Amino acid sequence: MVVNSSKISHVLSEVAEKEDILYVLTFAPANPEKIGKITVKLKDRKNRLLYDDNVRADYLKEISDKKKSLSAFRLDKLEFKEKKLYFAVSGFSSSRKQDKLEGIVLIKIMITDNRKEIIYNEEGRFEATKKTIQGIVNFNWLTAGNYELMITVEDLIGNKQLVDFLAIEVR
Repeated sequence: MVVNSSKISHVLSEVAEKEDILYVLTFAPANPEKIGKITVKLKDRKNRLLYDDNVRADYLKEISDKKKSLSAFRLDKLEFKEKKLYFAVSGFSSSRKQDKLEGIVLIKIMITDNRKEIIYNEEGRFEATKKTIQGIVNFNWLTAGNYELMITVEDLIGNKQLVDFLAIEVR
């Protein structure tokens, strides 16, 4: 358990409430003006590390961005606004067809409602002559509510697949 607090009494009271064996990790930088990052690794997979998501959000974004840059095939954009889904895919493999390079990408989009029922499940095949496929899908028919969107992108030449999820709130 990691408790992020500058008040040691708060930390100790939280630890005292737990019955398990817990450790509190604290760190004081040599220069308090300089903000850094800490990585904690556990040897035993039976142990759990708890943390505050808000504190580590920038660090996770940095890791995610690094992984995306290492992977050639990627979903560059996935955004839902004003009942429209915007996406962009790049880095897919291509083959030479009639003196042109062409990539073949299959895009599947599924939307479930708050009861986990599938309300949309469609796919489209794209033969791309450019390095990036961009798309906009209109969902004007969606009524107010919360939804989960899953997009699956398959590089049919490179035999690679990407899956991403997006929580949607329609007002």
